[in-house]
Amino acid sequence: MRIAALAAGLALLGTPALVLAQQPPPEQPIPNDGGWRLSRVAGSGCFARLPGPQIDTLLAANKDGKMVVGAGRGDWSLPNTQEDVTLQIDGGAVYPIKASPVGNVVFGVVPDQAMESLLRKAQQLTWTMPAGRFTANVAGLGTAYDVIKACLR
Repeated sequence: MRIAALAAGLALLGTPALVLAQQPPPEQPIPNDGGWRLSRVAGSGCFARLPGPQIDTLLAANKDGKMVVGAGRGDWSLPNTQEDVTLQIDGGAVYPIKASPVGNVVFGVVPDQAMESLLRKAQQLTWTMPAGRFTANVAGLGTAYDVIKACLR
């Protein structure tokens, strides 16, 4: 996953300016949280990434403290235009979300507290977008988000 794309995407979504060195920030496992990996970005806080077989899931908080969820693949080259995508949580209802693609990652700000609550408990997300339909197992998303929020303090 290209860290530069993540940085650019978070900047577009209203996070503080990101300053990245030549090397991507190191990732460290989030304790007791499966495969979620935490990265600290100087001047910006943290984000989490969960690699998956179909799609990687990314998680952050914007400067307003809202959850930002993303999906990416190393083989994507997405246009830099906002697009409508849907996000299905645990096979339940389908939620429309405005997404901002950057490089090989698509990001969306979670629009309300109800959806954030569902995401915190989610086991599986299904993204439907122009690039296709992709499923990711996301157990531990709530714990990963708590770690990100603590990093912002």
